[in-house]
Amino acid sequence: PRLPAEPSFYIHCPVRIDPSAAPPGHDTLMVLVPCGCLSDKMDVTAWEEAVSRARKAVLERLKSDLGITDLESHLKFEERMSPQDWSDRFNLNKGSCFGLSHTFRQLGFLRPHNQHAKYRNLFFAGCSTHPGSGLPNVLVSARLTAQRILLHSSGYPTESPIGPLGLGILLIWLLLPLMAIQASYPLTYREFHYLFTLPPIVTLLWRLRRRIQAAAPGAGGAGAGPRVAAVVSLLVKLAALRNRLLLSLGVLAGLALVYTTPWDNYLVFKGIWSYPPERVMLVIGYVPVEEYSFFVLQSVFSGLWLLLAMERELLEGSIRQIVGRETARIPPATPFSLSERGVRRLGTVSILLGAAAGGAMVVSSSERFFYMGLILAWGLPILAVQWFFGGHVSWRERKLLGMAIVPPTLYLWVVDAIAIHLGIWAINPRYLLGVYLGPLPIEEASFFLITTCMVAQGALLFVRVAERVDHLSLEGKRGPGSREGGLFYTVVRAAWRL
Repeated sequence: PRLPAEPSFYIHCPVRIDPSAAPPGHDTLMVLVPCGCLSDKMDVTAWEEAVSRARKAVLERLKSDLGITDLESHLKFEERMSPQDWSDRFNLNKGSCFGLSHTFRQLGFLRPHNQHAKYRNLFFAGCSTHPGSGLPNVLVSARLTAQRILLHSSGYPTESPIGPLGLGILLIWLLLPLMAIQASYPLTYREFHYLFTLPPIVTLLWRLRRRIQAAAPGAGGAGAGPRVAAVVSLLVKLAALRNRLLLSLGVLAGLALVYTTPWDNYLVFKGIWSYPPERVMLVIGYVPVEEYSFFVLQSVFSGLWLLLAMERELLEGSIRQIVGRETARIPPATPFSLSERGVRRLGTVSILLGAAAGGAMVVSSSERFFYMGLILAWGLPILAVQWFFGGHVSWRERKLLGMAIVPPTLYLWVVDAIAIHLGIWAINPRYLLGVYLGPLPIEEASFFLITTCMVAQGALLFVRVAERVDHLSLEGKRGPGSREGGLFYTVVRAAWRL
């Protein structure tokens, strides 16, 4: 057995804090000597000798370091446990009372997970799973397992989003654009949608469909069987969130199409943007139909990503409520505070100043400011309106908005740079400032950041207003069915009292 010549040990005297741990006038000592685990090559005799050697080393160390010379003569009861005892009495693998060791192959992702890879309704907690051994880690393991059980019961996929098949599809999807870039393949705008715009949307919709199906009663998966009240309440909240946000996507996609169409046609008319005729299917006005579809697809992509972030936030908040770490958030019944008013005013004024700067750039005599000025003067007023009505909500939920805005924006930056490199569309350098984020002009980066913010913030405010409308309706205060005020009054009142 692996035992050093001078083993280290841990000693505990529970009577010091709990007098009931020993009879009056007596003491209890627990000594832990770290050692190796069982091996097929070891026999019981070897472990008996190792235990005797460890006992002797502990007594000698107490005698030499602490001056306790007569401890052995006062012992009235003694129990020894070796890895063999842990294995025989508790069926611990190789007699390891602390579970799996923290070797490289048993850390992080390589350590057994809290949920079985195949049997998804089988969960694990303890020292041999995530995050590791030791009492604090075991308590964390219990919390993680409880979270996964609740997520699984609510229909939210708790497995890795990329299995072997998904990983293979992802690699092929990444290789095709790289091959096209390397060969300078004349990719059409329609093929660009097939490769870059539609796959993430289809993936998000597919995952959403799986979550909805898994949560359906009698689906045979996580949603099947009896459910506790907490899970039922969570499923109701998730269904309401999905309905509200998907409705907001329809509204925002229509607004994006209406609001962006004149602006986009003007850009092409002025020669700022251009599309090779052989790369597009059909042109309406000055803009190809693929560009019109991009307005809608970007809105759907950004909104679905926001839905994913909001679902996760709702799930984690429900978990914290269930374990008693926080109370349920009750929608405020009074107008926003002075600090919230200040946030709204400061944000609105700042955004309007940016829009005014964009207008100044548009009327400037220098053409290189023109494109950036158009972006700011076109996009920032919408953000200012959103911030005027719900800036305090955006600020209060800035972490959620950050998670909803940053990933889609980064992705759109990458695919825009690829499209420009492949010549699917082009930007006249006369109208560029000459500042680049890698291969991407700063104007294009600003455009996708602003438009993603418009969609994410607009959808978030839509959902929160809808939640407030439902809350006021339940209170019976001028709800949709009341005779005084009606639905319009309720919506305005809800927006004012976010």
